[in-house]
Amino acid sequence: MIECFSVTLKVTEKMISTVVRRTDWTDKENNGMNVINKNIYEKQQTDSTSLLFDVESCKFVMLFQKETMKRKKILIFSLLLCVWNAVPAQVVAVKTNLLHDALAVPSAGVEVAFSSHYTLNVMGTYCPFSYSGDRKWKNWSVRPELRRWLCTPFCGAFVGVTAECGGFNIKKVPFWGLSDRRAQGTFYGGGLTVGWHHILSPHWGLESTLGIGMYHVSYSRYLPGTCGYRDRVSSSNAILPVGTGISLVYMLR
Repeated sequence: MIECFSVTLKVTEKMISTVVRRTDWTDKENNGMNVINKNIYEKQQTDSTSLLFDVESCKFVMLFQKETMKRKKILIFSLLLCVWNAVPAQVVAVKTNLLHDALAVPSAGVEVAFSSHYTLNVMGTYCPFSYSGDRKWKNWSVRPELRRWLCTPFCGAFVGVTAECGGFNIKKVPFWGLSDRRAQGTFYGGGLTVGWHHILSPHWGLESTLGIGMYHVSYSRYLPGTCGYRDRVSSSNAILPVGTGISLVYMLR
């Protein structure tokens, strides 16, 4: 009986020690997991903080860029406004050459005074039209002109020096032997002008101009047809009118 009790006691002690060792291992494992989880949590917090910082930094940079662009636009607009307000009265005009308009070549121009006797005049024409009977009268030109006014700008007489360049694509017109052919080419040149500005009202004026200059014209001539054969290439110099016309002028200020 005593021996049985002794064996039972030993078995119980062994079981208790085994449970204690398992409990210690479980506690250590739990402690290890807690440490790992803590490290993971701290890392997540750090990453979240870093990500939040990056997002906030990006937002700040974008806001700063928007504010900078806004300030630049305000500055540019303010400078333009200051320049516009600093320009004296009656120094900017827009115009159209009525002679060109009558020839079905729409024209427009602007003239700006930059001193008490000098203005810069820039005229342009553009005609993209085709007409019935397969006729073409397409052309464009740009003509800057420096003018010297004998009195004050936009009043009385002036003399000028000008240059011009442009291109054309014309077909079935009664010159250059193009009654049944097409010609396409370019031109450039320059010359001298004289004119007179007549004031009609505080904003309106009428301008008459005469000019003459030397031009170089080069073009290719094509036979009739959709893909007409080129039968001639020509270039020549000629003395021609330049800047001639009657212009209707409107003073912006």
